[in-house]
Amino acid sequence: MYSSLSDIGITFANETMPNIIANMTKPSMLSVHVNITVGNADIYPAAYGTLQVFKVSDARAIIWFFEEAVGAGRIWGGQYYQPTNTWGGWMRLSSAELPTEYMLPVSSGHTSNVRYCREDNGLVHIYGGLQINSGSIALDAVVAILPAGFRPSGNTAFPAAYYGSGGYAGGATLINTDGRIQARTPNVTSAYMYFGLSFLAAS
Repeated sequence: MYSSLSDIGITFANETMPNIIANMTKPSMLSVHVNITVGNADIYPAAYGTLQVFKVSDARAIIWFFEEAVGAGRIWGGQYYQPTNTWGGWMRLSSAELPTEYMLPVSSGHTSNVRYCREDNGLVHIYGGLQINSGSIALDAVVAILPAGFRPSGNTAFPAAYYGSGGYAGGATLINTDGRIQARTPNVTSAYMYFGLSFLAAS
């Protein structure tokens, strides 16, 4: 097992992933702690962490990076291709951590317990109920705005339920690429609007 890059003759001048793998014997393992000021997008996906390379054969290597920055805890994986001797780059893997929940910032005059979150894979969830305190919902009224990073790649409509003095009413919720959330329903007195939807955020 190698515990430093110098063990395999790697210096700053020749520090590339193909060189690291080529200089390892097979089968072997490299485990090295990384602490640099700025992450190298080719070698390391982050400034702090542990790089582990498992060289199974000349044609196969398994690469992991365990990020150790405060509040991060992310895991990255990489692929090495033979016989072309090319490095496929890093891919962030799920760390099985629960996503952080946020309260949906609703328009003035509304009461809300609607929450939203985004998973590591880019899937956004919005759930909860919102009360329209003005007494009615106008068709296409903007009731909230999603922050950047939580918006869809295209304007998207979802089935929705509304509740007012006349009981429940069907309709839709439109989420726009600029974050605007619009109520797609005729006027409903003393309305409640319910969310339970998911979509992929724009990359």
